[in-house]
Amino acid sequence: MNTAIDDLNAESIAPDFFNPANMDADKMPDIIKQLDDKIVLFKQYDETSERYNDWQNKLYVPTTNF
Repeated sequence: MNTAIDDLNAESIAPDFFNPANMDADKMPDIIKQLDDKIVLFKQYDETSERYNDWQNKLYVPTTNF
């Protein structure tokens, strides 16, 4: 899961999102949609990591930092 989170983070800071040429009215809705989709994935990963950590606590194993 850490690899998936790292990959998503790298995608989220892609230069295309910060390129002034992409800030016109035609491209902004697509960029906002892409970023919204990434936020949803981050929240899903957060929920999954909490569930994994809860299982680890119940099984008395060291918790993983995600």
